[in-house]
Amino acid sequence: MSTEMEAADVPPGKPEPQERPEPTARPSAEPESEPESEATPEAGPGPTPKTNPEAEPKADARPGLKPGTEPEAEVVVEAGREMVPVVVVLALAVGAIGLVAGAVLVVASLAGWSFGAWDSATTVTPGVVGAAMVRVAPGLFAVGAGAGTWEEARALVWPLVVVVGGQAAVNVVEWRSLVVVEGGPVLAFFFSLGWFAVFAVLAIVAVAAVIGQYAEPTGPDLERRAPLPAWSKPPIAVLGSAWFGIGSGLLVLPGYWSAFVPWTVNRMDARSLGLWAVALGVALLGALAEDDLHRIRPALTVAVALPVALAVVLAAHADEVRWGTGPALALVAMTVGLLLSGTIGRLLARRSDRRDRGSSRVLSPPATIYG
Repeated sequence: MSTEMEAADVPPGKPEPQERPEPTARPSAEPESEPESEATPEAGPGPTPKTNPEAEPKADARPGLKPGTEPEAEVVVEAGREMVPVVVVLALAVGAIGLVAGAVLVVASLAGWSFGAWDSATTVTPGVVGAAMVRVAPGLFAVGAGAGTWEEARALVWPLVVVVGGQAAVNVVEWRSLVVVEGGPVLAFFFSLGWFAVFAVLAIVAVAAVIGQYAEPTGPDLERRAPLPAWSKPPIAVLGSAWFGIGSGLLVLPGYWSAFVPWTVNRMDARSLGLWAVALGVALLGALAEDDLHRIRPALTVAVALPVALAVVLAAHADEVRWGTGPALALVAMTVGLLLSGTIGRLLARRSDRRDRGSSRVLSPPATIYG
């Protein structure tokens, strides 16, 4: 009744006044829970609320990345077969020994002295063998100091194994030709004794190195960064087969194949020269198998230096070489082919290096653009 009367007292056209609710106790029943993300922590003492690290952008330290951009995870996978220490020791040891012993043979040959581990028919053969030993040494040093994987070293290590193991076998087969057996000057006697002993030890180490290398576990194949040009493969195959074929003939039938050498040689001369020819053939054919200019870089160094040293020795003994014969022309052609293959290969490898450096600069922007 009272409510109706109060409503009648309100003049028309005016809004009905709202009753102010009296303060009441907060009900114990909590309202529906609100999302935690909308709750605002109260200011005051107490532990600082934890923030979600994923919700806040992180500034990456690498240049070229915008703040808040998460860098992709880099997965480092070791590719190729790691080179075992015994291969490194073998390359460095053979390089050092070849540098010293080869220099002695070259100096004696250029001076016209008959000096060597065996009694050679002329002074040409010791000079050629010594020049090969000297000019291979830088490539072996590069293998021992710079190559990180077996794929980057084997184009030169396999020819090294051929020379070391083959020379040790030739020393045993032709032992009667050695000065230490035949007799001769004191210096040549001790040089011949050391020649026989050192190659015997190196041959054992070479076999152990190859066995240990292939016992090493391998990862993914090493990427071929600079394949050989297609036009270069047929000439390299022909050149490698020529060196390998003539060298094999000199090794197996030195009496018959010695006519393919354009100067006078005996059996020991023919077999030692044939051994180096086989090693060159293995190196060239191995380069085809590798099919990458960066893998065969140490061998390319040898391919440039060895023909130059051979030309110097032959020019010094020009009167002992039968230049007008077929074997001489073949030797000149094969030597020039070796020089051209090494020179062109090094030029192409350098071009690939410049291209790689240019692409790396594009992929890695300077730090000044960051932020």
